[in-house]
Order: sequence, then structure tokens, then C-alpha cells
Amino acid sequence: MMELLNGTNLFHLIRRSLNFVDERLVGHGEQVAYIVLKLLEEDGGYDIKQRCSIVFTALLHDIGAYKTEEIDNMIRFETKDVWEHSIYGYLFVKYLSPLSQYAPAILYHHMDFVDLPQYACDNENRKLAQVINLADRAALCLELGSGNQILEVLNEYRAAKFSPEVLNLLEKTLKNGKLFVGTNPEKQTEALENLFHQWTDERKNEQFLQMLVFAIDFRSRFTVAHTFATAAISMKLARNFGIKGTVLQKVKYGAFLHDLGKVGIPLDILESTEKLSDSDMALMRSHILLSEDIISGQIDEEIALIALRHHEKMDGSGYPKGLCGKDLTIPQRIVAIADIVSALNGERSYKKPFPPEKVKAILRELSDSGKICPKVTSAMLEHFDEIIGEVNRGSKELYDLYHKMEDEYERIYLQYLGKV
Repeated sequence: MMELLNGTNLFHLIRRSLNFVDERLVGHGEQVAYIVLKLLEEDGGYDIKQRCSIVFTALLHDIGAYKTEEIDNMIRFETKDVWEHSIYGYLFVKYLSPLSQYAPAILYHHMDFVDLPQYACDNENRKLAQVINLADRAALCLELGSGNQILEVLNEYRAAKFSPEVLNLLEKTLKNGKLFVGTNPEKQTEALENLFHQWTDERKNEQFLQMLVFAIDFRSRFTVAHTFATAAISMKLARNFGIKGTVLQKVKYGAFLHDLGKVGIPLDILESTEKLSDSDMALMRSHILLSEDIISGQIDEEIALIALRHHEKMDGSGYPKGLCGKDLTIPQRIVAIADIVSALNGERSYKKPFPPEKVKAILRELSDSGKICPKVTSAMLEHFDEIIGEVNRGSKELYDLYHKMEDEYERIYLQYLGKV
């Protein structure tokens, strides 16, 4: 099967997606990732696969801030309470990414060196937590205009905050001229692209794609449950049409990416319990254009069209381009119907799941009025109970995971407050 995603694509999909939430954190995350890369190269103890994984982790080191009110504070040199976003980031990487082995490094990436030994953390993650912590502080020094004074600014922390090992790494990296002192975004991006171009782990590519979907959930749980249900329904329907191999994988990827642009939609609209105003509805519909901005040039064209055409209708009444049935392929029609079924069957901020008979009735009405494909609709209705049963089981597993994460968050946070 041909490779549909590579490390460079994933890098740009991640940075573009998160950029729609807050571009400041993306720029900071990229700079930290670049500094970590240079420190790892100087260290010499990591192979290319390990470097890619660790640098991806560094790129996401502040992912937890998307879940908190800390974004404004994150651009300062110090934050008042670093634990909240560190814990959220730890849980995200541990449960929702292919980088779980490095999750402790995210949890402890603001912890002082002198405090690290008292916590349960293996030596590798203890070191990587320090590497990310140091890179984080070095990046903030640059952002605050310290430039060539990085070491002078950090030296006051030598005894307590940072280990001699990682400070020596930074000193050698600077001495050898391997770090572009004074931010140079173009060179940093190029260096990261060159690194991730060597990423060849096809098994993890799909896991990274799923991670992007989970990144949306950090803002709206209903959205991510909907996306995974849409993908599951799409795969079932596609198999009923004899679709397999690379084309089946394209359907799956297209379904995963179909609502990616919602990462840039305000949360009060995503989670609204009221009928949206015309202006808010227009903004909600713009998620297709945001998705296009994110995936353009970074994904196979057929996958992109599957993702971007899920709101088009057979009679031309859909959006954003008002396409007709002759313009829509079977995979595109499948994901469009899977999206509708998932929305009707699932819980949203404004509604409970519709009963099966109501979902079926709506599908028949849409098909009879010429809005959705009658062949795909027929297949959906024929296998409805089987497909929805599997989807509901998957959704329950997903919600159970989030409850587990919520419980673990409370336990860890209380631990650091000294209450347990």
C-alpha cells in the first residue's frame, strides 16, 4: 500500500491545526522543538527514530495550555501555576498520542532539577524533562530579546533548576555554532522539516492523524466523538461497496480530517446549546475553509476532497461550493452520509441522540428529496443496526477514557497541591 502520509506532512498538519487555536504557542513550540533537536544532536545518544519522537513531543510540550486559561501567561518568562497545563499535556500525550512513553517528560517539564528525584520518573524521562525545560527557557529568553545572553540569563538557575548535564549540552551547542541564536523561523522550520522527512513509521502515521482529532477535543468533546463515529461508519459503508486497500485508507483518512477546521471555531459556537444565529452559522460553516487551509498541499488530493466535500449535496444545495452529484465520488458521498448519521445518532451540546427510527426516517427523507446518494443511503439503512451498534460501543469506550483522564487529572493535581 502506498504511503499516504509522511513525517513532513504530519509536522505541517500539526502546526497548522494548532496555529488556529493560538499562533503564539505554535511559534513557541516550534522554537522549543528546534532547540531540543540541536541539544539531542549534540548529545549524540539518540537514533533518528528517537529524535523524531522526542522532537514531536517537544513540539507539543504546551498542548495542555489549549485546555486552560493559561495561554496569555505562557508567553511570559514565568507562569504562576504551571501544573494545570503540564498535567493536561501529560494526559494528552499519554492517552491520545503515539508518544506515550515520553509523557512524563511533559508532566515534569517545568519542575526544578533538585525536585525531580522525589517523583516516580525513569532516568530517561527525567533527562528529557530537563532538556525540554531548558529549551523552553532558552526560547523564552530569545522571545524576550535576550539573544546571545541565554547562558547568562540561565546561569542563575544552574544550581537548582537545571542539571549540569543539560546545561553543558547547551553550552557546547552554542559553542559549536549549532544553534541559531536570535530567532530565525525559516531556518528552524527547515531544520525540523529535514528531521521529520526521515520519519518512516507508517504505523504511527495514523495514530498522529487521530491525535489531531483529539486535539480538537481539547476544546469540544462532542466534536471528537462525532469524528471517530464518522470514520467508523465510513469504513463500514466503504467495505459494503467493495472498497479496499489504498482507497479504503483514503476514506478513513478523509473522515478523520473532515472536521479538522473546527479547531479554529470559537468554543462558544461549538458548544452552543441554542440555535445559532445566521452570523454564527456562517462562522461554523467556515470550518470547511479552515480545514482546506490546514490540509492544502500536505495530504493526498483524493483524501483532501473526501474531507472537504462532506457538506456538499447531490442536488447542489450544499456548501461551500454547491457541487452536484456528478461532481461527487462514492467515497465523498459515503463520508457525507456518515457525517449526517454520526451527528443524528450522537450526543451534541444542543441535543440528545436521536432514536434509531428517527435517524432512519431523516435519511430516507434526505434521499427521497435528492440531497444524499440513494445507493449509499440504501446500504446504510440495510446495515443500520450493525453499524450503529459498533459505533455506540466505540463511543462508550471513548467517553470512558475521558472519565479516566478526568479522574487522573484530579489525583495528580491534588498530589502537587500536597493534599494527598
